[in-house]
Amino acid sequence: MARGFRPVGGAYIAELDEAESKLVAQLALDVKEMLDTRAELTGDLVPAPEHDDAAPGPDAPAPSGAGRQGDDAPGAPAAGGENWWEELGLSPADLGVGPDGELLPDNEALPGVGAPGTGGEVPRPTTRRRARPADPALARLLPDLVAHGEAADGEAERLRALTEPGLVAAKRANLAEAAALLSMDPLRVPAADAPRFASALNDIRLVLAQRLGIETEEDAERVAAAEENPDDELEHYLALLYGFVSWLQESLMTALLRRKH
Repeated sequence: MARGFRPVGGAYIAELDEAESKLVAQLALDVKEMLDTRAELTGDLVPAPEHDDAAPGPDAPAPSGAGRQGDDAPGAPAAGGENWWEELGLSPADLGVGPDGELLPDNEALPGVGAPGTGGEVPRPTTRRRARPADPALARLLPDLVAHGEAADGEAERLRALTEPGLVAAKRANLAEAAALLSMDPLRVPAADAPRFASALNDIRLVLAQRLGIETEEDAERVAAAEENPDDELEHYLALLYGFVSWLQESLMTALLRRKH
């Protein structure tokens, strides 16, 4: 019988039977594969070209829109850090806004961004606009950071293009790490790795929740009832998976809180 996480020394240990461990590990790899596909489609898995790490000289041209200050700089962030891009340490150029406030075309070459030894300008490696994933499960894993109803035209897509690659990379790494840890018997998660393991479990839960159509408290009650009702075999199976992963994650979070206090 499965036993949830408990703190032991510098780690958290849970006892799962071999079938349970393999099942959760496979779920982690399945979700990672979804993110792998997304990264392939958006070009985020393409290796970055080699580049010279030397700092640019004083005569190197600055990126378009950089270094402009004051109210007379169209497209510049408002004073006092009132714009979301300023809070993230970005400039209007990072969002595709030119020096005169115009929207730059996607992948337009920027001054100073060139291939080593060529002296030429090349497009940025990713588009400045990125659409929300069509798969609702991926969209739940990678939500918009700016609600479309509250964003300027293209703002959500521009912010997604800047932030999604790093988020996808982190989630893929967490899920791969979780799958590897689940091969251990008993399941032993070092304390330093526990937050990442919990995050991977949460990503699995999010995908299962979307597949089960969980949006409201009533949906959650329906899924809980489906665990006991085998009439719809697919819903019953997914509900069992969702319940088990939720229980495993909750036991880890409880163990974390117990050690903290």
